[in-house]
Amino acid sequence: MENLNAKLTQLEKMKLKLQDELNEMAVQLDQAQILNAAMEKKAKQFDRIVAEWKAKVDSLGMDLDVSQKETRNASSELFRIKNAYDESVLQLDEVRREKGGEQGGHCCRRQRAHEEGPAEQVRRR
Repeated sequence: MENLNAKLTQLEKMKLKLQDELNEMAVQLDQAQILNAAMEKKAKQFDRIVAEWKAKVDSLGMDLDVSQKETRNASSELFRIKNAYDESVLQLDEVRREKGGEQGGHCCRRQRAHEEGPAEQVRRR
């Protein structure tokens, strides 16, 4: 009987020890779950921020494409206008030469302006 009582006491001590370990593990589990929930919340925030930045990048990419297209169109229009201007200057000089009544200096200034281009003309003024 004493032997059984000793075994019972030993089992009771083991049971208490295991119960303490179980309680400690439950506390650790709760802490891990709290930490996991906080990390999941942060991960969702990062995902939201990344999605916002991706949308901004996509929008800026579209804006860049539009700007590049507009720049190409403006460049083409500028080239077309410059060619028309050059042609007009040549035709004007031709008409003046045909008239022959004008002073040569004025015609030469116009020819020099044509050869220099608009940027040099603006600088000279």
